[in-house]
Amino acid sequence: MSGEAQSPPDYRYMIRAFADVLDPGNAEDIQNINTAPLPNGAHCYVISRRAVFVLNKFATTSPNGTEVLQPNAGGGRWFLEGVALGLAPIAEMYATNANTFTADAALAVVTTNFFTLQEGQNLNLWALTAAGGILTYQGPAAPAVVTLTAAVQVANTDAARMIRGVISHNNDTPAFAFGTGIEGVQSVTQSVANAVLPMITERYIPTLGTGDTIRPKFGTDAAAVSGTVLSLALIARPG
Repeated sequence: MSGEAQSPPDYRYMIRAFADVLDPGNAEDIQNINTAPLPNGAHCYVISRRAVFVLNKFATTSPNGTEVLQPNAGGGRWFLEGVALGLAPIAEMYATNANTFTADAALAVVTTNFFTLQEGQNLNLWALTAAGGILTYQGPAAPAVVTLTAAVQVANTDAARMIRGVISHNNDTPAFAFGTGIEGVQSVTQSVANAVLPMITERYIPTLGTGDTIRPKFGTDAAAVSGTVLSLALIARPG
């Protein structure tokens, strides 16, 4: 039928003996399959591993020889099936010092760079841009649940300030309305000068794709001085 994704039967499911030996002369090594003619999503069962690998033709993730394999020709990456089908590794980003954000009535990334990244499964599928606290996903498409926990503060000496925080996906700004329970959005109101307030929110991302970013954003009233994130944990888990 016109419009359906199709591929020759020989390319839909392959079998190879090895995935752990990079041998240019061994046709039984999955890494020696030329991926150029293969469709994105092709499968290959590897006997030595008793596991299925899935081809992502557009991935450039750093290979690790176990869950992520780089073909010798044709480009893309072979991912162990569990990883390719949604088991994105856990990424944990933490603040290592106080980070500041601008009080201009708009939500924006933090203006400092005191962050560190820990990977729960060490698959090299995440990258950290410390300036602004930005996580970039480098693996195959997968759903994810992201949790933001923070302690925030505005040096306020005159009126109450509402501090807003969101989990941003690809630099978006989720719609904000106080008390409506919007996913990935949280607000706290500071009524005492220099009060430290807890903030926690969670966002489900149905498809986290290669090159997608996740970052926290904060904001407060334009009349306030700069805000401070005293502590922060941004954790992405398989969804």
